[in-house]
Amino acid sequence: MPTIIFFSSASSASLGAILLPAGIGLIAAAIAIWGVLTQRAMARRRATMDHIAKTSIDQDMINANKQFIALAKDPGGLVKWADASLEGTAEVESIRLVLNDMELISVSIQFGIMDFEYIKRFSHGTIVKYWTASAPLVYALRSRTGSNTIYLEFEQLHEWIAGAKKPKRSIWWKKVF
Repeated sequence: MPTIIFFSSASSASLGAILLPAGIGLIAAAIAIWGVLTQRAMARRRATMDHIAKTSIDQDMINANKQFIALAKDPGGLVKWADASLEGTAEVESIRLVLNDMELISVSIQFGIMDFEYIKRFSHGTIVKYWTASAPLVYALRSRTGSNTIYLEFEQLHEWIAGAKKPKRSIWWKKVF
């Protein structure tokens, strides 16, 4: 016959003495995790705002954006600047500066450094217009060099902004553990 064990009030008190600190520890851990995640989100938003603010006052970026827009409006668009003989010209350097900034934004989003939703709300139109203008150039550069990865990050950024897909972000705890 099975033995039935009844807990006495003394053993109940000792069980409570064990569970109470464990419960407090779990609550403390949850608060700590929430704090870390909140700080990471704030740091991501701050980095995004800092980048936007810095590129908004950087005279080289302002001039590069102006030239990019002017060259994109030319008949034939930007594709003619994929010619290897034009490398090193001021026009190609302006185009490269703008496209590299878009690459930087994309990679920063993937690594959790910049905030995708903030970029999407702030720069949606610019990213779509810039990709539309530069896509023929990018495809021509890929064809000329034989490298399919040229400005691939910018292309993905455009797909995320224009479509319903969200970027895959590098998960920070995979880097820690």
